[in-house]
Amino acid sequence: MTHNGFAGLMVLDLHLHGAQSLKDKRQPLRSVKQRLRDAGFSVSEVDHHDKIQRAQVAVSIVGRGSGEVENLLDAALRVFESRPDLEVSVRQRTVLAIDEYE
Repeated sequence: MTHNGFAGLMVLDLHLHGAQSLKDKRQPLRSVKQRLRDAGFSVSEVDHHDKIQRAQVAVSIVGRGSGEVENLLDAALRVFESRPDLEVSVRQRTVLAIDEYE
């Protein structure tokens, strides 16, 4: 079966070691989120809004092939992991064929 595109979703749990306030937390998150948005991803903080050193972030992307979407999610994960101030763990990662929803 040929698919007409794929959607990828990754949910990450983040620990921000050096954050001493919500303002300290927002700066690195804003930077990473903007970098990913500039690359075509949708990104949102989805949980732990009131926690100073924790965040949960959802990242999504669409592409023509499942391999392409997997590679894009890998690239997004590397952006988070490149930050020494963030400890990253993957809570969920899914790639689905878009036409499965017809």
